[in-house]
Amino acid sequence: KNGNTVEAEIIAAYGTSVFLRNEQNVTFQAPISILIEEDITYIVEWSRTEQPKLRNRGLLSEAKSDLAPFLSKNLVIPQKGKKSLVKMDTSKMKEPQFYAFYFSGHWCAPCRRFTPTLVTFYNQMRKRGYDNFELIFVSSDMSSSKMRQYMKEVKMPWPAIQYTRTGNKVIQKYSGSGIPCLVVTDHIGNILLHSYKGGEYVGPRAVLKEFLPILEWSNKRQALAAQVSS
Repeated sequence: KNGNTVEAEIIAAYGTSVFLRNEQNVTFQAPISILIEEDITYIVEWSRTEQPKLRNRGLLSEAKSDLAPFLSKNLVIPQKGKKSLVKMDTSKMKEPQFYAFYFSGHWCAPCRRFTPTLVTFYNQMRKRGYDNFELIFVSSDMSSSKMRQYMKEVKMPWPAIQYTRTGNKVIQKYSGSGIPCLVVTDHIGNILLHSYKGGEYVGPRAVLKEFLPILEWSNKRQALAAQVSS
């Protein structure tokens, strides 16, 4: 990143990072996005051919997570003609590579100012074909009816955690000390970006700014994987 190069062995490629081990047997992590095109292509091919071999031999495994099972049972969406939110059918939903949890509430003025920006971002990403992430609303409203009113008023195009389950520890472990708070995780719940960094509030706009290149890299990686496979 600062102009230096290093020779190292790939031991894993996960999410937006590659994990390497050098000649001194030191393991370190590097963002895939900073690598040159030739190395990125090589990592994509390695991920397709070699990483599954390590996983099958038990030398590489992803941690099990309670996030996906929780979301599969507790997502709700507005439905036209319904006075209350309805449970979302996730049985056929493809697990996204990234989740973006939005902790917000209608009573919060900064939230109401930011939410239209988030709606625009989400809709633009979908138009660009970035379907490998899902944004999920975690309400801080005073009632489920206020939560529904907020979602309808700003036309949130994403699902929400069922109101009675927003305090569950599975989801609350990602929250910050205030709202609006945007948190991006990988598909098993590892935090990638947070509106709070080291106790300092950087806000959801800073998260969006960092999230965009991650989505662009992920999309690029999928295209490279398709090229390598063909």
